[in-house]
Amino acid sequence: MARNLATVAPIKISSSRLASLQRLPHHFLNSLRTKKSLAKKDVVGINKWRFEKLKEHIQGDIDAENEAYERYTQNVGLLEETFGLTEDAADEPEPEATSSEERMETLVSEAKVRLKSDSANADGFRDRIATILDQKIKELLESKSTYEDDNPPDQNPDDHPKPVKLSIKQQMERGAKMTELLAKMIRAQSEVDLKICSGIAAQLFGKKNELSNQESVASVTIPYSFPKLWTRVEIDDAMMCKINGEFSSSTEVMQL
Repeated sequence: MARNLATVAPIKISSSRLASLQRLPHHFLNSLRTKKSLAKKDVVGINKWRFEKLKEHIQGDIDAENEAYERYTQNVGLLEETFGLTEDAADEPEPEATSSEERMETLVSEAKVRLKSDSANADGFRDRIATILDQKIKELLESKSTYEDDNPPDQNPDDHPKPVKLSIKQQMERGAKMTELLAKMIRAQSEVDLKICSGIAAQLFGKKNELSNQESVASVTIPYSFPKLWTRVEIDDAMMCKINGEFSSSTEVMQL
């Protein structure tokens, strides 16, 4: 009997513990599901912590923006020092340009620098340049008109006829005549050949009226005489015998 009671008692204890352990998770779940009302002090502390974190976030954004703005201003200052005209550079005497082209290049470079560095005055600077250009163009037109008044197109100061615009065909014909004239002048050996050359020249240069005999003779006369290609020599019998002897000796040499 004692042994039976000893075995029954541990079985009952173990079963009761098992039941309590099975109920334990349900107890915790129920405790979590039930909403506990927070105290006013806890709510104030939680809100204070939230506002502090939000303030730190906003302050961090502000610090980042301030740092970015400082970098931007620093970069702007560097660009102004690089491209802008500083006071020291303005005080230094500029070397004189050796030519007008160099002066124009310096003016253009200064204009570009001003337009890049100061965008506010860009429009005014462009207007000034436009007015200067208009004045210069107006002066050029006035000088051209005064020159045309002094030298009208009808009057030629050198008394030469005006050049006539020729077509391509006329230019080719004129070139052919010029080559013909040059060839005839090179081959000219008498006064007749020179007269023919003067006639072709008159056709080329637009002389309509034929020259008179005196003018033609005066124009054809040459300031120097042509070298004589032959001379007249009188030969007697002795000279003929000498020539025959020379020819006979030359034939003997050829036979040898």
